[in-house]
Amino acid sequence: MVYKDFLKKYRGIDLDQFGQEEFQRSKNLIGGHYYFEQNGFFWDCKIYELFDGVSLAYSIYKGKNPLGPLWHKNSNIFCMNYIFSGDYGAVFGNGEFKSFDKNALITVSLDLDIKDSILNSGFCESIGILIDESLASKEIASILKRISIGAINEKIHQNPFMDYAPKSLSEIFLDMRKRLDLGVDYLRAKFLELIVLFDRELNQKRSPQHFCIAQKVRDYILSHYSEDISIGKICAMFGVSNCKIQRDFSLCYGATPYQFLKNERIRQAMRLLSQDGNSVSQTAYQVGYINVSKFCESFKNATGKKPKEFRRDFIK
Repeated sequence: MVYKDFLKKYRGIDLDQFGQEEFQRSKNLIGGHYYFEQNGFFWDCKIYELFDGVSLAYSIYKGKNPLGPLWHKNSNIFCMNYIFSGDYGAVFGNGEFKSFDKNALITVSLDLDIKDSILNSGFCESIGILIDESLASKEIASILKRISIGAINEKIHQNPFMDYAPKSLSEIFLDMRKRLDLGVDYLRAKFLELIVLFDRELNQKRSPQHFCIAQKVRDYILSHYSEDISIGKICAMFGVSNCKIQRDFSLCYGATPYQFLKNERIRQAMRLLSQDGNSVSQTAYQVGYINVSKFCESFKNATGKKPKEFRRDFIK
């Protein structure tokens, strides 16, 4: 199943229905390059068909509702979605809402009950990989002798992976984005590396003690990101050493506490800048920056745009 067929069947989106002004396709990709804009929602998507049953989509979304709920469910298909910048939120069948931001890896089976999706900040840059077990298993098994797509799908079906990506996985996604110009052959090689490391991640058991400390630090940062937070203060608060916090946090969330804090501040800044009336200096102070110039530098490094450019593009 190619990505375009998946969108039509499972999301109710038929890319071929849009006119030339709304939708364009480039012939230089195995899959296509799509631009879609409608009702305040913009989607720029490059699609690569890597293997039979394995499709990769590099996407930039702007707006509030990226794709909506699934129309149909299929336990043979699972998706891996990695967020480079911005955020993505999902409303599950039980009413629970979860929000994911930079460096999050969301890997779920298509039989998961997701009612709706939303971009809190109005922006998301991501890579999504769609894997159809019924089509991909044979070809992947002929290349990777010890990896079973079926076994991975079963694990994901039982326990979806919705967490920050470990460093080994995030580096692969970053390489994919950086080298999209090298085309399908390069992306195929990186996907095989990714699936091997992801299988290992699923089989590893993280220490409950490590996760407990890391989760407490994460929760503290999310609640106090606008304050003056230092590693020394966190160490004293939780009674552990700098080395242990850095190690445990990186193991669980794929980033140091300081990197996580910077990412959260930028995510909150994107949310504030998307609201008309918030100046750049006000936003900087509200998310914990004392120096506005430093805030502008950090924001551009994270998003590729200056705060004024981001606000202008979002509000217009």
